[in-house]
Amino acid sequence: MPAVPGDMFAQIKARAANGNGESSTKRAPPAGLMAALQAKQQGGGDTSAPKAKAKLPTVSVTKLPTAVIPEGKLFHFDPEQDSFLVDLSNSTPRLVRDQYGNPETDILVPLAPCVYRMTDYTLAKQEPITLHRCLLKLNVLRCLQRECANLNQLLWHRHQHVDDVVDGSLEEDELGKIRFMELLSNCGVFQKVAELILQRCGQASDAVALANKDTHKDTHNNSNPNATLNPFRIPQVHVQGLDEFLQEIETQAPSLHQARHEIDTTQTVSFYPGLGELFCPGSKLLCFPEGVGELGCSIVQSWYVEEENKATGQTKRRFVLVVEFIVSVGEELVFVAASDVYPEFHDPNRNVPLKDLTHRKLGTGPEDALLLQRLQQRGEFYASVATHNHYLEYRPHSFFPIIGGWSKNAVRPLLKGGRVMVDVKRGILEGHLPVRGTNDGMSDTVKEAIKLFEQSKRTGVAVPFRTCILPGFDANDRSKKMKLKLGEPRDSDRTALWQAWPMLTGFSFTARVWGKLLLGLPKGTTTTPELSFTTTHQPVIDKLRVQSSGLLGGEGSCSNCGYINFQEQAFDQLVLADDKKELIRAVASTNSGSGSKWDRDVDGTDSDDSDDEDIALDVVANKGAASIFLLSGPPGTGKTLTAEAIAELLKKPLYIVTAGDLGTTAAEVEKTLGSVLELCQTWDALVLLDEADIFLEARNNTEIQRNAL
Repeated sequence: MPAVPGDMFAQIKARAANGNGESSTKRAPPAGLMAALQAKQQGGGDTSAPKAKAKLPTVSVTKLPTAVIPEGKLFHFDPEQDSFLVDLSNSTPRLVRDQYGNPETDILVPLAPCVYRMTDYTLAKQEPITLHRCLLKLNVLRCLQRECANLNQLLWHRHQHVDDVVDGSLEEDELGKIRFMELLSNCGVFQKVAELILQRCGQASDAVALANKDTHKDTHNNSNPNATLNPFRIPQVHVQGLDEFLQEIETQAPSLHQARHEIDTTQTVSFYPGLGELFCPGSKLLCFPEGVGELGCSIVQSWYVEEENKATGQTKRRFVLVVEFIVSVGEELVFVAASDVYPEFHDPNRNVPLKDLTHRKLGTGPEDALLLQRLQQRGEFYASVATHNHYLEYRPHSFFPIIGGWSKNAVRPLLKGGRVMVDVKRGILEGHLPVRGTNDGMSDTVKEAIKLFEQSKRTGVAVPFRTCILPGFDANDRSKKMKLKLGEPRDSDRTALWQAWPMLTGFSFTARVWGKLLLGLPKGTTTTPELSFTTTHQPVIDKLRVQSSGLLGGEGSCSNCGYINFQEQAFDQLVLADDKKELIRAVASTNSGSGSKWDRDVDGTDSDDSDDEDIALDVVANKGAASIFLLSGPPGTGKTLTAEAIAELLKKPLYIVTAGDLGTTAAEVEKTLGSVLELCQTWDALVLLDEADIFLEARNNTEIQRNAL
C-alpha cells in the first residue's frame, strides 16, 4: 500500500478545523450523509463501484388554512386563500326568541348548510368556500335571501287577525311549493324547518281562533310589554348570518360595484360579473316570446356555469337566467318558471349594449312605470277571464284560428272582429293550447305546465307550481271583497299580474272555429292610478258560470277585446206583431237560464229562491221546455234577425250552423250536430240551424239517404 502524501493530511486537518484559528474538534457528520452511509452498508457489495443515486419519494403537502374563525362569528374571510371559512359547529334549525321578546317563536336556519349547498360544495368535506365560487352563485344566495322575506310576508299575512277575518293556516302541500323551501330541499335541513314552521303556524292559528271568540282575552299571559306587537306569536324564518355573508362578498369583490356603475353610466354590460348584477333576483324584465309579443316576467335566480375543456385547457362560461310568469291551466292561475341561457360574449373583454340583450330590464323611469301600468291592466283582465267561461268580443287582427290541428295554425289573424267564448279548460280538452311559439323556452314551459296539470288530475300527483292567490278577485259579491279588504296588501298576488301570459284559447262564434286570442296592451295614461279591487262594472254570471256583460271591459282592461256591449234594442226594432213579440219574449226569458237582466238582482244573484219554482212547460220531461222555435217564412222576412235579436236580448251566444257545417250523410250530421249541441249546452248558447228546410223536407220513396236525414 503506497504511503499517503503529507499534503493530503494537511488538507484533512484544515477541513476539520473551523477555519478561524480554533482548535480542531470532532464534528458529527451531517444527517443526510449518515443515512447514505447506513443505506450503503446495508446494501453491501463493492463500495468502489459507482451507483445511481436513488430518488427520494416526493410528498405533496397541502397547505392547511392558518386563519381561524373569530369567536362569536359564523364565518371568516381568509385573504391568503381567497376563501371563506364557515362555522360548522351548528347545523340544526331551532326555535329562537323573536324581536318582540316572545320565546321560541322564530325559526333560525343555520348558515353553513345553505351556503355550502348554494355554492355546490359538499358539507361533509368541510372545504373552504372560494370567493370565486361565491361570485358565480351570488344570485342564488340573493334568491335565498329574497324568498325568505317572501315566506315571512306570507306567514304574517296568513295569520293576521283583522276584523275576524283570518286567511287560514299553512298546509304542508302549500309549504312544499314555496320557493324558499325548494331551495332548502337539498341542504339537509328541509324536513326540520318544515316541521318547525307547521308547528308554529298551527299554534298561531289556534291563538287567532281563540282571539276571535274573546278579543279581550290575553291568549299568552306574556309579561313582556313588547309581546303585544306579536300577540299570536306568528313565526318568522331567518337564515343565520346570511345578510352579513352577502355584505362581506360585496366588500371583498369591488368588481361588483364597478359592474353596476358601468350599467348605470354607459348602458353597457360585461359578461362577468355584469350580467349577474344586471339580472338580480326580483328584477322586472320585458321579454318577447314567439308569437305573443310583450310579456312581463320577474327574475327568480341566475348563476354562472364554468366548463373546462381538458384538451385545450380553456374555460368556457355561460349565464343561466330563470324567470317567472303567470299562466292559466284551465281552472286556476299558476306561477311557472322558464330558463334562458346567455353564452359567453364573443369578446369577453368588451361590454355589450343593454339594447342588444334578449331581455330588457325595466327601470324606475316614467316610461317603464307607464309600461308596467299597462302590463298590470292587461294582467288583471287576463286573470278575470282566464278561468271559467267568458263571452267576449274581439277586434280585427286579434284572433288566430286553428284549422286542422296544431300543425296548420294560421299565421295571420282574422281580418274581421267578432265574438268569442273564452274557455281555456275546454280548449285544453280539445287539444288547443294558448301558445304560438315552437322554438322558445317560454312557450315550451306553458305546454309542460298544462301537461303536468292534466296528468295530475288523472294520477293525483301534486304539481310543482304555486297557485296564484287572488281571494275574491273574480267574485261578483262586493260585500265579500269589502270584508276581505282586498285593497290592502294582504295575502294576494294581484300586484304580480303584470307578468300574466297574454294569450287565451276560445271558440269564435263569428268564424265558427277554435282559435287563440292575443290580448293587446291597453293604451297608456299619463298618471298611474292606485290599484283598487272594486270596479265600476261587474259582469253578469249565469247558472252555468258563463260570464257576460253590458259593457266593454271588466277587471283591468285590454286594447283589442273585452266584454260585449249587447244591443238589447234590436228586439224592439223587429217588424213583428206585438203579441208575437211578447210571446217570444216571455217564453225565451223563462227558459233562458236566468241570463237576462230582468230576472237578476242588482248583485247578480237569482231573483227566484229556488230553481224548483221555474215554470215547467214540458208535458213529458226533457222535451226542450218550449225552448225550440221554428221560424218559417220567405227569404228576407227576418228569420235570422229574430234569432239574433233574441240572443242579444238574453245576452247569450248564438251559434249559427249551416248545412255545410253539418255534412251530407246521416252519420256526419248526427256527429257534428251532437258536438255543437254539447258545446252550446256547456256555454248556455243558442243554436240556429240556418236553412233547416234542407233537413226537414218531407220523405219520399226514392231517396233513402235524404230520408235518413
